[in-house]
Amino acid sequence: MTIKLKLIIFTFLIVFIPILFFSFFISTMVVNELYSSMTDKMKNNLKGISLDLERMKEELLFSIERISTNDLLIENAARLRTGIILTAFCTAFLAALSALIFVNYINKPILELSNATKKISSGDLKTRVRIISRDEIGDLGISFNDMARQLDMNFKKIESQVEELKANEKKNRDPEIDFKTVFDNAHDAYFIHDLDGRILDVNQTMLDMYGIDKEQAMEFTIAEDFSSTDNPLDQLPEIWKKVVSGEPQHFEWITKKPNTGTYFPVDVHLNKIVFTGKEVILATVRDISRRKKAEEQLIQSQKMETVGTLAGGPCPRFQ
Repeated sequence: MTIKLKLIIFTFLIVFIPILFFSFFISTMVVNELYSSMTDKMKNNLKGISLDLERMKEELLFSIERISTNDLLIENAARLRTGIILTAFCTAFLAALSALIFVNYINKPILELSNATKKISSGDLKTRVRIISRDEIGDLGISFNDMARQLDMNFKKIESQVEELKANEKKNRDPEIDFKTVFDNAHDAYFIHDLDGRILDVNQTMLDMYGIDKEQAMEFTIAEDFSSTDNPLDQLPEIWKKVVSGEPQHFEWITKKPNTGTYFPVDVHLNKIVFTGKEVILATVRDISRRKKAEEQLIQSQKMETVGTLAGGPCPRFQ
C-alpha cells in the first residue's frame, strides 16, 4: 500500500468517523425527540380516547341500565299479568270442580235411589242401594233398603203360598195322580205296555197274583212267560193291532205263574190310554178262577138235575 493511499484512508477516517458519530447523535436526538413528541401526543390522544371511552362506557352502562330497568319492568309486568291470569283460572277451575263434586255428592245417591226404585217396580226385589253417608240422604237409603228387604220377604212368603196352592190344586186335579192312586190300590192286576208290547209298569196286585217281583215283571213277556200254550197265541198280533188303533179288546185267557208254572183263568181288558204324556196300553187282568169253578159246579149241577129228571125223579143240587 502506498503512503498516498494510506494518507487518503487516514484522512477519510479522521473526517468521516466524527461526522458519522455526529450524524448518529443528531439522528438519535431527533428520533428521541420525535418519539417523545409522538409518545406524548399518543398519550394525550389515548387519554382523550380513554376519556371518551369512559364517557361512552358510562353512557352505555346508563343506557343498558335504563334498558335493563325497562326490560325488568316489562318482564315483571308480564309475570304479574300471567300470575293474575293463572290465579283467576285456577280459582275458576277449583270453584267449578268444587261445584261438580258437591253436585255429584248430592245427585249421585238420589240417582241411585231412582234407579233402584225402577228396578224394584220391575220385580227385582234384591236391589239395594249403597250407604255412603250418615246424613239425611244416608237415612233415606237405609229406609229404602229396609223397605226393599221387607218387600222381598213378603214376596217370598206369597210365592211359597202360591206354589203350595198350585201343588195342592194340581194334586187334586191331576188325573194321572188319581190314576196312579187307583193303579196302586186296585184289586185287579194292571199291566202298562208301550205300543210295541213291552211292559213298562205293573201294580202290586199283579206281583202278588203271579208271585214275582217287579224286576222279573219288567223282563218277562206276555206270550212266552204269562200265557198257556192252550191259548190262541196266533191271534195276539191281530188283537194288539186293534187295541193300538184305538179299539178296546176284551177276552178270556189262560195265564201262567212263571216261577211255579201254575195256570189259572183270567179276564183281560185292553185299552189305549195316555199316561205321563205318552200313549200306552193298559191291560186289566182279573182272576176268574172262582167264577169258573162256580160255573163248572153250576153246569155240573144242572147236568145232574137233568139226568135225575130223565130218570124219573128230582136230583139234589150240589153246592
